[in-house]
Amino acid sequence: MWESEELCVKAFDERIHPTVHATLADLGITGVAEPTVNRLHLVDLNGAAVPSRYGASRQTPGRAGGA
Repeated sequence: MWESEELCVKAFDERIHPTVHATLADLGITGVAEPTVNRLHLVDLNGAAVPSRYGASRQTPGRAGGA
């Protein structure tokens, strides 16, 4: 993940593409098309806004006696 699209593009241009293309060329693989780019937006939620998987009053499965 990158903090911006610009940093992602820079990483691909400067590090990822040169390495992948050189490796493929060493293997005799040429003319490979770029894969499709799918942009994902990270949403990180936690805390009181997100309900607990087991509810506030239930115990974690496999634990008995409240200890």
